[in-house]
Amino acid sequence: MNNQGIKKIIQIVLSIQMAMLGLVGLDYLGFGIPILRQIIGFIYLTFIPGFLILRVLKLHRLGSTERLLYSVGLSIAFVMFIGGFMNTLYPFIGILRPISILLVTFTITFAILILCMIAYKHESHEEKSLFQPRSICWSELFSPPALLLFLLPLIAVLGTHLVYAHQNNILLLILLSLIAIIVILVTFDKFILPRLYPVYIVAIAIAILWHWSLISPSLNGFDIQYEFLVQNQVIINSIWNPAYPYYVNASLSVVMLAPIYSLMLNLDSVWVFKIIYPLFFSLTPLALFQAYKKQTDDKIAFLAAFFFMSFPVFFSDMTAMIRQPTAELFLALSILLFLEKEMQATKRATLVIIFGVSIVVSHPGISYFYMFYLSISLFLLLLWKSNAVNELWQSMIARLSKSRHRVGISRGIALQGNTLTGTYVILFIIFGVSWYIYVSSETTFNAVIIIGDHVYKSLSTELFSLDARDQNILQALGMAPMRSLDVEWHIARIFQYITQLFIVVGVLGMIINLHKIRFHIEYVVMSLVSIVIITISIILPYFATSFNMTRIYHITLLFLAPFCILGGITIFHWLNRKVSMFLNHRKAFTPTNANLKLAVILVLVPYFLFTTGFVFEITSATPTSMPLSLYNADWIFLTAPEIYARTWLGKMAKDIPEVYTDARASSLLKTETNLIIHTSFYENDHANQGLYIFLRRWNIIHGTASINIRTGMAPKEVNLTEITFLNNPNRWNYIYDSGTAKILYS
Repeated sequence: MNNQGIKKIIQIVLSIQMAMLGLVGLDYLGFGIPILRQIIGFIYLTFIPGFLILRVLKLHRLGSTERLLYSVGLSIAFVMFIGGFMNTLYPFIGILRPISILLVTFTITFAILILCMIAYKHESHEEKSLFQPRSICWSELFSPPALLLFLLPLIAVLGTHLVYAHQNNILLLILLSLIAIIVILVTFDKFILPRLYPVYIVAIAIAILWHWSLISPSLNGFDIQYEFLVQNQVIINSIWNPAYPYYVNASLSVVMLAPIYSLMLNLDSVWVFKIIYPLFFSLTPLALFQAYKKQTDDKIAFLAAFFFMSFPVFFSDMTAMIRQPTAELFLALSILLFLEKEMQATKRATLVIIFGVSIVVSHPGISYFYMFYLSISLFLLLLWKSNAVNELWQSMIARLSKSRHRVGISRGIALQGNTLTGTYVILFIIFGVSWYIYVSSETTFNAVIIIGDHVYKSLSTELFSLDARDQNILQALGMAPMRSLDVEWHIARIFQYITQLFIVVGVLGMIINLHKIRFHIEYVVMSLVSIVIITISIILPYFATSFNMTRIYHITLLFLAPFCILGGITIFHWLNRKVSMFLNHRKAFTPTNANLKLAVILVLVPYFLFTTGFVFEITSATPTSMPLSLYNADWIFLTAPEIYARTWLGKMAKDIPEVYTDARASSLLKTETNLIIHTSFYENDHANQGLYIFLRRWNIIHGTASINIRTGMAPKEVNLTEITFLNNPNRWNYIYDSGTAKILYS
């Protein structure tokens, strides 16, 4: 399609648009065609706007992978901003319910037609003669290696159904085994074509994300319940109210992107969250692969992207929310753009600004971290441009590398023509702060101020206090008990230590060999800032606890992942030299071949099998994976009967009822807005009548619940027979009982 003339392109776009309009019309008349509208609608919203914007900017002659990434990123931004435009403008002209299917369809159709006309006008005769060779041929997509990758998402879908319906995880275990085998095949240059690496990365990412998000019919996790709640209010009211009192309400990735996809695809928002958003996020490792490849090689870039996906936050936390994964996609695209030195500066700056603004309107946490990255990185760039710092750097490198000749940093890395400029940093900070002050009613901005003030005041009193440290940091340092005493947990922690050692060695290697590496200067300074952020998280009291240490580490891996692979090569090269010297061999293994294979076989693949819960499930240790051990541990999810009970309670309960449930179920009931949820059981709270108790499957079968015994204390697992409040047969009546979900009324 990309190599066609503009007239042919417009014909294809208009054909898709007419098909979309026809499907919407058929559904409106009651003659909808199942699945077809969802497929056409997804293609229409996810690819067409961004593809046309690239044609307008004359950037369609990029490689196929970059073209795909930028098209999807621009399309997602287009949908968010067009929704925000409608919500802001239409009420001024008397349209009080702008986010409706008819208005959304009309506005997007009109905007697409405008883009078509602009693209047609800007198309030149010179560009028509250009030809961009395909990165992947059609024959390769139907080769045995390519057909294998198509199986991965399919196995994930079937495997989750098998676990949920029949409590059998064999397919998911096979899926994780296949992924590990694919990584080994890539490492040994067997079976997998290097040209298919991008497709394999996306297939692996989709499979890993879906195997977690599709494990139950409910939305699993905490933040995602509030995100569903606010976007559902947009669908119900057909308008977004920025004053709605929830911290997630300022994110267009929630209040605009989800409702528009739900309306256009005629798909329940639950499945938009569980299917569509993971598809978006699966492109983040692909964007990182492209960024890594520009600075290393294909194989190291592939393994670095795989390592990024192996960290549990990628598939567990990122499927329990939609704001951060969307923002991370835009951040990954921004990183890739920083490295696009061949793209015209003005066009590159245009895309960087679009994706930067998209980060702000997607997630406040990522926005503030990005502000920190930009500010400190710009400061380091300015320092490096000074002669005094350059001289000092030369002397340090000469000592570390034991070189007789001092090589200036400016010889190895170009400091001119950087995308990261003071103007961009200032504009990003101004827009970000303004958005969160004026659009979100200062909620998120004040939250950051409060956290900063709390950390600052704690410096003088709790700088060395263990209680002020994140539990994950204390566990990593061996200063807090682990979740389990199983030997598998200790082995998993050792592998985590090894990967972190690889990263440290890789970063040190980059610093020592800065004059001859291929890393771009923007990437170098942002990698150093990542180390600073991790250090701050360990040193400053309450900082990591406030922002969640595992998610902080996950964000830094966007930049640090390739150094894990490079550090592993360095360490095994050193070990091989020592072994060779011990055995009196003159030659050690080559670092780019045998050492890489050793790092993957001995560390990277076992690390993946531990982090995904594969090893814990095989050895029957304390489970770590919800998909593999759905019914063997108390996870935050609901089965279909529990979902029906929740919906029934929300509809049938009178007025605004008070509902008592356990701590794990409390967030899952938030989607019903007319419920007041309690998880603290005080005796003096129970004198009133008109109270409800919601019991879910785990409570009924196992007779236990995670209860907040006292305010401010962590939930405690207690036996239901120990709660005297629940064991008064004269007070409670069963008004709903499906066997695995019960509702009591007093």
